Amino acid sequence: MDMERPGDGKCQPIEIPMCKDIGYQMTRMPNLMGHENQREAAIQLHEFAPLVEYGCHGHLRFFLCSLYAPMCTEQVSTPIPACRVMCEQARLKCSPIMEQFNFKWPDSLDCRKLPNKNDPNYLCMEAPN
Repeated sequence: MDMERPGDGKCQPIEIPMCKDIGYQMTRMPNLMGHENQREAAIQLHEFAPLVEYGCHGHLRFFLCSLYAPMCTEQVSTPIPACRVMCEQARLKCSPIMEQFNFKWPDSLDCRKLPNKNDPNYLCMEAPN
């Protein structure tokens, strides 16, 4: 398994430790954050580990993984992120905790970039039960 090769848009098994066992197994690179491979994505994603551990939002790990390791299916040619509402809920619950440590909700997690669940042009995932 060569993780160095930039993504060619094909589905690949998720290798990022934080994103294993989240309800889907395949992702596509480059991801929605512009990372070319999973190693690069994993390094950036690791910065959120304390927040995920803290548990400010039940689906934070799933939400972050949907951006850093978006779901891939051969039926759809684009990566599938979480829906906007999940982002907004995570931001609502987690940004106050981040602010206590002088961190702002990052621009890279701008909820406005994500699709609404009823948008027919863009698929998105809702939280797994």
